Amino acid sequence: MAEETQAPPGAASLRPLLDLQQVDLAIDRLNERKETLPEKLELTSMTQRIAEVQAAVARVDAELGSVNQEMKRLDGEVQELDDKISREEKKMYSGQVTNPKEVGALSDEIAMLKRRRAPLEDADLELMVRRDELQAERAKLEAEIADLEVEAQGIRGRISDRTEEIDRELAVEDTRRAGLAGQVPPDVIDRYEELRATKRGVGVGALREGVCTACREALSAVEVDRIKRKAREGEQLFRCEHCRRLLVVE
Repeated sequence: MAEETQAPPGAASLRPLLDLQQVDLAIDRLNERKETLPEKLELTSMTQRIAEVQAAVARVDAELGSVNQEMKRLDGEVQELDDKISREEKKMYSGQVTNPKEVGALSDEIAMLKRRRAPLEDADLELMVRRDELQAERAKLEAEIADLEVEAQGIRGRISDRTEEIDRELAVEDTRRAGLAGQVPPDVIDRYEELRATKRGVGVGALREGVCTACREALSAVEVDRIKRKAREGEQLFRCEHCRRLLVVE
């Protein structure tokens, strides 16, 4: 048997409670729209892409750092060899060394130093080419980030516009809700809110042609007769025997 909820003597019609339910559902739908805007998914995707490109920039920067460090090391070795070659050539051509064997030894030493220098210079040249490639790649990635940021800003603008539009609708519904809630006893509002929190946003239904409009279940004929009899005696608020939501007799 349905549980009865007594209304105070002389209470006004609880029809506003049904209207309040419709307003609350409209508010719920508007809030859901605001949270699930397609533009938000688009922005999330765009943000992820920006993060991916930024990660690519970080990888390029790391490789650039390694290339620059290796070039610095090679340049140091080449400079050291150049200094040795310069000293040996100066010694050989200064006239200080006249012994043919010593001159030959100096010549061999200079040739050996130049042979050691050649692969270092080749490696340095390859690194210069790689550095240029990395710098070009980084510039391309930075340009892509800039383009993506422009697109993201446009999406944020659309989100703001949609949100403001929904907020205006919510303001209208909030005003309607305040007016309706003021027509329902506070204790009934409290019970309605408690049920809404546990019943997927629906805390009240109407008894219409023997059916609870909240759960769409037909009440037993005995229960319908009992509720109608109580309603004629002045009671207005009941509980559905199926879903246990508040039930208003229309």
